[in-house]
Amino acid sequence: HTPAVSPGMGRGGLRAVPGARGQCRHEQGKFEDALKAYEKAEKSAPDASEILFNKGAAYYQQKDYDKAMEAFEQAGMKTKDAKLEAKSQFNMGNCTFHKAESLMQEKPEDALKALAKSVRYFQHAAELDPAMHEAKQNVEVTRLAIHTIQEAMKAQEEAAKQQQELKEKLEKLIKDQQQLQTLTQQTAAQRAAAPPAPEPAPAPESSQPEGENTVTLPPTPQESGAEGESPAPPTPAPAIPQPAPAPPEDPCKGLADVQQTLKTDAQAISGAMAQYVPPPPQSQNITPPLRPPDPEGEQASPITEAKDHVDQAVHYQDTAEQLLRESKANEAHPQQGVAIEELKKALDLLNNSQDKDQKKQDQKQ
Repeated sequence: HTPAVSPGMGRGGLRAVPGARGQCRHEQGKFEDALKAYEKAEKSAPDASEILFNKGAAYYQQKDYDKAMEAFEQAGMKTKDAKLEAKSQFNMGNCTFHKAESLMQEKPEDALKALAKSVRYFQHAAELDPAMHEAKQNVEVTRLAIHTIQEAMKAQEEAAKQQQELKEKLEKLIKDQQQLQTLTQQTAAQRAAAPPAPEPAPAPESSQPEGENTVTLPPTPQESGAEGESPAPPTPAPAIPQPAPAPPEDPCKGLADVQQTLKTDAQAISGAMAQYVPPPPQSQNITPPLRPPDPEGEQASPITEAKDHVDQAVHYQDTAEQLLRESKANEAHPQQGVAIEELKKALDLLNNSQDKDQKKQDQKQ
């Protein structure tokens, strides 16, 4: 839908004015010539509201909405004809609507204010001329345009919030991954500097032939000495060999578990990026319904490109985890480094996108 009834057209067409030459030029589409004729006629009849009205209509056709607004406003103030005043108010609403369209891309807040004024102009026109149904129609069209802009602004705010949350999660993940890489590097250095573990000594061989069992009998009285003498001290029992101490736990297993957790965090960020809904592109055409953007020539959003880097980081994190589970800390360390670089690339894309948005906001102000 678009605002109904072009200024000066429909509902009786152009107003009749002294000096029909301007009106003729207007009807022929020669708006520059028509304006010159209106200017000339206005000198001889400065209070002729019809001249001002048609002058405004010519400016409107040239898309000079500021001058059109001024002419329509003067026409409405000087006329005693309620219907001409209604048309002037109606056309002022149209001018304000189109001015709002030009503000939408850079200053949506100002566009909303302009549309609110447009609604008031259309409402006033309907009050002056209840038969002007187009004014009532334009009230609804403009209100729908206001709703469209408000929804677009809300979507942009939500998208900015989601992007900030993703940025903060990436920053934390990079920090955690860097700390894990440092621990992995230290572990690799310690393992490289440690002497090789000695091989366990073989168990002593027994002199007793295999298969023979030895039974220890209690000593006889002769063996224990004469009666009344102290018995000989008992033979000490052989020492029981103690089990060898368990080897120390491999630190690489704990590092692998931490790497698995960080990989899961990166996968969660990638999933959130896949669910990210970019805000609708701001269009200068706010006349609802808004058309979807032409898919041809579209550039990938920063979030989409950032997700590709996060997915690459997940791949290198997974490789590092597997190497740590094989106790290959020296090989896992460079894989972690590549993962960090991919995560930094993703973060740079989000930062650059936010910087561009901030510059736009600064330019608007």
